[in-house]
Amino acid sequence: MNMNGKVVSLDIKAISNGFADELSKDLLTSWEASKGHLLDDLCYALPKLVLLDPANADGNSPDILYCGEEALAAKIMGREWADNAETAAAAFDRDYRELVGRQYTIAHNTQRPAYDLVTTPFKLKTHKIDLVYERLILPVSTKAGANIIACYSFSSNRYIQQFHQESIDEFRVDQRPQNTSHADPFASV
Repeated sequence: MNMNGKVVSLDIKAISNGFADELSKDLLTSWEASKGHLLDDLCYALPKLVLLDPANADGNSPDILYCGEEALAAKIMGREWADNAETAAAAFDRDYRELVGRQYTIAHNTQRPAYDLVTTPFKLKTHKIDLVYERLILPVSTKAGANIIACYSFSSNRYIQQFHQESIDEFRVDQRPQNTSHADPFASV
């Protein structure tokens, strides 16, 4: 597995307490109010979401059913990539898919949302970039009764400087920020 990447589970309550962006808060609030159903009033958010099929995850990230043109993945990989969602997951190497896949499986199996921070080196064509992003994973049911995963990922500017100053491999629980306010997503991890 990619030993330079990390996925850090964050406290889902941090979203409601204002730690994440407004769309995360809106998505989580709607998910809670609808008891996990994908509602029409969230259509405005679809361009920023990736919808995934949890049925064939096999320890990797699930197959992509839909990738919105404003989703973080589409911004990184390009518009043409997002237009071919059925083969899009193949663009990511196995190490990356294994790294990010566990949280999708947990969210699907528990039917509970997950909020995390992903940090990983990522090879894009001939360039290697350091990805640092936050991710809200919502297991949802459609009106037709299908179970899918809605994922909203967004750039994590607040963490980028921290991870450039410290080696990702050396980032341990005892080195996390010591702020224990309710808005601190590391407070309960």
